[in-house]
Amino acid sequence: MTIDKAYIEFDDKELISSPPVKFLRKDIVSFRHGIKWMQGFIAASIYCIDICNADHEVIEIRLKSIYGLRENEMAEKYSAILNALYEHFFDDISRHYLRQFEAGKEFSILDVRFGKQGIYPEGQTSLLPWKDIDVKVYYTYYVICSVSNAANTMIVASLTTWNAGILYSVLVQILKYQELLSKKNG
Repeated sequence: MTIDKAYIEFDDKELISSPPVKFLRKDIVSFRHGIKWMQGFIAASIYCIDICNADHEVIEIRLKSIYGLRENEMAEKYSAILNALYEHFFDDISRHYLRQFEAGKEFSILDVRFGKQGIYPEGQTSLLPWKDIDVKVYYTYYVICSVSNAANTMIVASLTTWNAGILYSVLVQILKYQELLSKKNG
């Protein structure tokens, strides 16, 4: 695997005759990642990273640890790959949305509509104001919820939801900004 500022190239080595898959930076539109655990006859941890381009082609990266063997090594590789992907590609996507927010423009990520006063979570028509938003992070998912109404929640699974990391990053950065703004004005 090669992660360069201009492209990602991946060769899964399953078919010797197939050339490596290469996505140019400008074509990368989404990603998802997480860990699957398998229990039963074989216990395994599978670290998954999927990267999608504009043509809906997907690079699937799988790092497997069976019976806990090489677990630390796989976890370190997984973290290193994710950090490089964020640094070279996905932080730019997050910054794009943050610039839109700073310019006062509305935008959507994963059917969550962002506006100046707050967000409209997926499938909801009522505004969730910035001061009423909390984000709770768990191992395989996170929850966007209302502080005042626990029933008003949205669960986002990072392994199965494209750009869950982008949504999380943008939301948390805006919440930090809103907190600083309220302290400054308060």
